[in-house]
Amino acid sequence: MKIECSVVRDLLPLCVEEMASKETEQLVNDHLKECPECRAEFESLKAGGDLSTVENKPDTKPFKIMMKRMNRQFYSLAYAALIFLIFLGFGWTAGENLMYNSFIMPIVGIFGYYVFEWKAVYKVPALLLLIDLAVFAFQLIEINFADTLSWTLIYAIFVLIGIAIAFLLHFAFKKGDNIKKRIIKISAFCLALLMTAGVCWFANGLVGNPISKMLAKHTASSYIEDKYANTDYEIQEISYSFKDSGYYAHIVSPKSMDGNFTLRISMLGKLKNDDYASRVTGHANVANRLFFEYRDMVDTVLNSYVYPYTVDMAHGRLEFDREVGEEEIEGAIKRSELVNDKFYNIGELGKKNGQLVLYINSDTVTKEKAAEILLKTRELLDQSGISFYSVHFVLQYYPYDANKSYDRPEGKIDLKDFLYSDIYEEGLIERIEKSIEDTRNYYAEKDKNK
Repeated sequence: MKIECSVVRDLLPLCVEEMASKETEQLVNDHLKECPECRAEFESLKAGGDLSTVENKPDTKPFKIMMKRMNRQFYSLAYAALIFLIFLGFGWTAGENLMYNSFIMPIVGIFGYYVFEWKAVYKVPALLLLIDLAVFAFQLIEINFADTLSWTLIYAIFVLIGIAIAFLLHFAFKKGDNIKKRIIKISAFCLALLMTAGVCWFANGLVGNPISKMLAKHTASSYIEDKYANTDYEIQEISYSFKDSGYYAHIVSPKSMDGNFTLRISMLGKLKNDDYASRVTGHANVANRLFFEYRDMVDTVLNSYVYPYTVDMAHGRLEFDREVGEEEIEGAIKRSELVNDKFYNIGELGKKNGQLVLYINSDTVTKEKAAEILLKTRELLDQSGISFYSVHFVLQYYPYDANKSYDRPEGKIDLKDFLYSDIYEEGLIERIEKSIEDTRNYYAEKDKNK
């Protein structure tokens, strides 16, 4: 298709400014190959000639002004988004949303490239460090400086990945007719897609994705309607675990505190496990509730200011029957005898099979000191109405301090399963001596059978 020189000269400024369509540029290029005068005019304009000398030159100034204003607005928005996303990422560092930064930080890198172009390689990591210092200085999150600095370095890696993706996409969509350049641009585009897919795959492994979460919710709803029809079960929440790349539907009953159970669902929405049998009909929920009720009661004494000794470790627990093949515990509560939603007398349960684990640090490690601590511990627990069946008691020296000198014997007093009924003053030292020997023999036998 031939066009007049006057028309071509009207179009030359648009071609020089790269504002013409590809079809228009192709027509002009075809004409320039055959017309020396228009070609000379075009070369003059490309070399910086005065565009106003071209006849009937279209007035592009208003359009350019509008584009500059729009670019400034986009620049401001991108810069604001950049700062917001960095603060958001640091805000999530100390919380349960930490893993989402594997997706957030590459986006920071993309916005950073739009704002700073190639300078983003060092400007955005520097901005990360400055915000890190600000977060630490104003104590915006509860995390020490060394940890925030470590996370900043990790975030910088993800940011650089985002910058690389943005650069490759920018390069891939630049104008250019050269065949060799087109091949390079296609390769850059493919590499950008590959890197984006890699980031998405990595982030998906850490935090999951909304589509799989929807599939998991649909699977859980359908399963409950089919398996547990005519019940009041409902989905409390759908959570994701990066440990096994699975979704967990937490099912609750508004009328039962021991009726909760969990469904494990794959990323493709396939049901993998239902723990209703173990937690509800197997009474694991009841056992867990009683265990922590007793533990909390013991903590009110042993881990409070009223307890006069230096505790290295202290807690109470109720013992329940174990799985097949595990060591049986005398007097353990049988799960099969528990009843869902029943209120139990925790004190009575503790008297029958409650066990204390009590490790005390002291400057004095003697049988007399052990007897004193055991008697005081029983007294304080009795005053609080808390009973126990036995205690695993260890009296040990304070850990060594390199800045101090010591003149003390080595060793500790270890009493395994020392009975509550044996903690009374008369003959206590003798019972402690016997328990020390029994404990030593117990561990020797365990070592022999390894």
